Amino acid sequence: MVGMLRLIASARKGGISAAESFCSCGRYETARSNARVLALIAAHHAHRAQCPLQTEGRNAA
Repeated sequence: MVGMLRLIASARKGGISAAESFCSCGRYETARSNARVLALIAAHHAHRAQCPLQTEGRNAA
């Protein structure tokens, strides 16, 4: 596994969502609250496009 995005949604309406983003290159970030979770999702996808560990396999194929 090179990277992972884990999302945790609250079972209650109005509850706090959480997320964590991990990459084997050493990147690890967490977020709490809906707005920060959405920002972390966007940052995770942007990192996947730039990380040498992620792009290495795509360039070889």
